[in-house]
Order: sequence, then structure tokens, then C-alpha cells
Amino acid sequence: MFESNQPIRILTIKKRVDFSKLKSGLAFRSVNGTVLCLFCESSKQLSYSPPKCRAHRFTRIGVISSKKVGVAVVRNRAKRLIREAIRLSQYLDYTCYLDILIIARSKIVGKKMRDVCSDIDSCIKDYMNFSNRKIQLLNTRNEQSCSSGVLPK
Repeated sequence: MFESNQPIRILTIKKRVDFSKLKSGLAFRSVNGTVLCLFCESSKQLSYSPPKCRAHRFTRIGVISSKKVGVAVVRNRAKRLIREAIRLSQYLDYTCYLDILIIARSKIVGKKMRDVCSDIDSCIKDYMNFSNRKIQLLNTRNEQSCSSGVLPK
């Protein structure tokens, strides 16, 4: 569907229902504690998906920055840093169609772009490693059950 030279489209999550469902997702805290990342496997688990997203699945991003982070100027800078770090992320695999909720923590105040990028990359890398281990575990269970003659559920 996408060629390698085309820019990848990242949609934003805007509905309150989607944010609340994502809060129950898999959580990974960054190394420096600047962000908390929550992951959900696919867009079809959430209630709302835009018309363009129904035909093609996309990676969707939601960013939360509460008043604990600071005044409006500081919160908006934190959100801009996070969005740019997502755009520049080297570990984000756009073929897996994730819904990601990133919550800015108060430690993000005064951090540089490279620090936020490394924190977001570490969260995404941890999630990818976790999901790969989970897939490998499921595959070994299926192989063991198939070799014993029992079909997997």
C-alpha cells in the first residue's frame, strides 16, 4: 500500500472515549521519567475511527499534558516536543498500526529534544521487544500443541 519514499501518515486521537480506552492499555515508563507511553494493538479496538482510517489502518497518536506539568506555554511545548519525537522515532514500525497514548510527566520541563526523543524511542523499543516475545511465546505454544496432536484454541 505505501511505498518507502512516501511520508507516513500519523493520525491524532481526539475523542474522549478513545483516550479512556487507551488508558487501560499496556504501559511503559521512559528511562528518565519524562513520559509514560500506553499502547493498544490496533485501531479497530477503539470506538471511533475516521472514514480514511476505516479503509486503511494507520498509527494513531494521542498526547496528554496535564496542569501538573506547568502553565499553558509549558504544556504546549511539551506536546510539541512529544509530537516531533514521535515523527523522528527510529523504532516506530508503521506496519504494526498502533494506537499510542503519551502522557507528559512533570520531569519533561526544561528537557531538550534529544532527551525526549531518546525517552520515546526507549518506550517504543520496550513495547516492540515485549510484543515480539509475546508472539514468540504464542508460536512456541502452538507448535507444542500441534506436535502433541491437540489443536490450539
